Amino acid sequence: MVGSPIGSAIGLPLTLWLVTDYGWRASFYILGTLSTLIVAPLIFCVVRESPADKVIERQPRAPREKIQMGLFLRNYKFWLVTFYGCGLLMYLWGLNSWLPTYLARSRHFDLRQMGIYSSLPFIAMFVGEVLSGQIADKTGRRALMCFIGLLGAGCLMYAGTKIADPHLAAIVIALSAGSWGLGLPAQYALVMDVVPVSVTAAGIGVKNGVSNLVGAIAPALIGWIVGRTGSFDSGLMVIVISAVVGSLFVLPLIRKH
Repeated sequence: MVGSPIGSAIGLPLTLWLVTDYGWRASFYILGTLSTLIVAPLIFCVVRESPADKVIERQPRAPREKIQMGLFLRNYKFWLVTFYGCGLLMYLWGLNSWLPTYLARSRHFDLRQMGIYSSLPFIAMFVGEVLSGQIADKTGRRALMCFIGLLGAGCLMYAGTKIADPHLAAIVIALSAGSWGLGLPAQYALVMDVVPVSVTAAGIGVKNGVSNLVGAIAPALIGWIVGRTGSFDSGLMVIVISAVVGSLFVLPLIRKH
């Protein structure tokens, strides 16, 4: 899971530099080439089909039991974790989409500063995710880890928008992203606590689908608010509110999970 914040930590400042010096089309070509150079060797080296695989593929498959999605769709705990995931991804997609613009237009950073401060939140996110996995497995308090992580992310983001000093504000926003990272790995461990093993993949698929669908609303909603009010701080309240409200959904699970 840390691949995502590592990619963002490298990709955001790289994109800013490419767009500024060479234009947005160059950023598409260069990032596409880099992705191909990374992914293509993995495809050729890892994804293989041996003769034995082909023989097995031709054999008739045994009938499989019907996936009983009702095992988790009727479970209120599953929906609590799913709604938590909605808040989690509204924060992530909002931050990914608007952080560079916020740093440039609201905090008036130059290109070099924007590169540093747009990368810093994702470095903190990486640290938070690693710590979350270790602490959640050691203590078994996954719901509590989710609650603390997302609530802390919302509160720190709010503080970041209110701090006058731009450099201190950017650091607090980075700490907010680090707190967000505390809630991510624990979330998936929590899903596997509440979803039966026989339908784990289906349960996580539904949860991720719903969470991403709701999370995708955040960038558009932030843009609409900024357009109506002219205030980036008001737009970022979408991130703050979604994080705080999302964290509340795991409160009923803290006692047993």
